[in-house]
Amino acid sequence: MTTVVATVLCWNNEAGVREVLRRLALQSRPPDSVVVLDNGSTRPLVLEPESIFAGVFLLSSGTNLGVGAGHNRLIRHALDEHDADLVWLLEHDTFPNSDCLESLMRVRRATTTNSVIATELVRNNYERDWLPGRSADGEPLDRVTLNGPLIPRTVIDLVGLLNESLFVGQEDWEYSDRLRRASVAIVRAASAVALHANKGDGRFDSYVSPARLYYSARNLIAADRRNRAKRAARVGAAAFKELVTPGRGAAYAAARVNACSDGLRGRLGPRSYRFMER
Repeated sequence: MTTVVATVLCWNNEAGVREVLRRLALQSRPPDSVVVLDNGSTRPLVLEPESIFAGVFLLSSGTNLGVGAGHNRLIRHALDEHDADLVWLLEHDTFPNSDCLESLMRVRRATTTNSVIATELVRNNYERDWLPGRSADGEPLDRVTLNGPLIPRTVIDLVGLLNESLFVGQEDWEYSDRLRRASVAIVRAASAVALHANKGDGRFDSYVSPARLYYSARNLIAADRRNRAKRAARVGAAAFKELVTPGRGAAYAAARVNACSDGLRGRLGPRSYRFMER
């Protein structure tokens, strides 16, 4: 029997985790275990016993490890402690429909063993996410996000874990590139739908902070070695617009300026700037 472990990465989003767990409890093909990591939330994640269904395990990092390291801790726990054959990566703002895992497993059975199966994401306004082309099960993709992919143990053994030096942002781009270079197929499961509530859905405290903007821009600049200077110039030019955009301002402009500087120099890992305190 194939063992599927769902992992949920959380940072400062207790309401989101509760919603993820509620939806996991309703899966037509439930995961065999669920592992949640509180990744250094400023207010520790608390889940009362009655809110957790059987097979849910709560871990705590004590400090913010970043996205890559947080997911990696979850993956290692799923493999080492639960003997997972497949790891279903979720985050605190990824809410799968009740038949999501069942659909992922069906698409997996129709593909090669080493394929990564990508969940079909919709935004909180129910528009299609970035995934290209028509929606159909089995379509090849160039990229997979960390919101809902089903990853076999064999792929993790082959490709390795996520890049922890990025800290926050673009881990999916870097991992997808390694999957392609290792000839691992990324396959779309259009019938496996999840809501990705990352566009200002107030119910789940989702927003783009200056710190998140910094890491995403910095990591893209550092990763794009062929066009690093051009990408940095575009990011820098956008800093002026931040100053006059309502709701943004100096903190967002500073995020872009520092992203350019650090990205061009390849200075990765967690950083400390005043604008990140916002």
